[in-house]
Amino acid sequence: MPGAIFLLSQSNIAFAEKKSNFDGFDIFVGASTAKLKSSNTLNGAVAVDVSGNYISDSDYSYEEEEQVFNYGLSYTHSLNTNFNISYILDFSPNKITTKYVGAGKNQIDEISKQKKISLQIGYLLNPDLQIGFKAGLAKADSKNSSDVTEEYSLNGKSLGVTVKKKLQDNLFLNFEYGQTSFDKNNLNIETGADSSTTRDNELDLKFFTIGISYKFK
Repeated sequence: MPGAIFLLSQSNIAFAEKKSNFDGFDIFVGASTAKLKSSNTLNGAVAVDVSGNYISDSDYSYEEEEQVFNYGLSYTHSLNTNFNISYILDFSPNKITTKYVGAGKNQIDEISKQKKISLQIGYLLNPDLQIGFKAGLAKADSKNSSDVTEEYSLNGKSLGVTVKKKLQDNLFLNFEYGQTSFDKNNLNIETGADSSTTRDNELDLKFFTIGISYKFK
């Protein structure tokens, strides 16, 4: 009996120490198609711009698509034979802009210096192919230009679905589709010499990323 217990414990240790192709530290670089949407709601009864023009819709939104560069660092370790967990840091330095001109409204929204910290649960379809679900927190610098220009820091939440394919030893191809929803901001609108109202402004970013990662041995 003691011998059987010893063999069983040794087997469990060997299983726990077995690593998948995805375990370890890696760095990655990628390019994303990013679509930034700005959603706006005017507060109060006043619905005119700084020139006194009537704004017909108190709720309005607009979006534009741009190409951006991103890079990051991650660490992955196995939970069992099929599942693993990853801790991920992402950074995108590029500026993403969306704008609306017309109908009494001229407005530009932009975000830059995006940072995300995420947790991912991965599932191995086979030893060289993994799918994952990713959730995290995001932060970015933002600028809004309408009647006045305001700069502020945004916080948000991000969700994504990922695919990772081993190309050769320590080199992987990565895909991700996801969305980051930033917290709502309350911005001022001047409606005359002595009056103003506010506008709720909310930014959402949808993105599709293709990249390459390298795993350290």
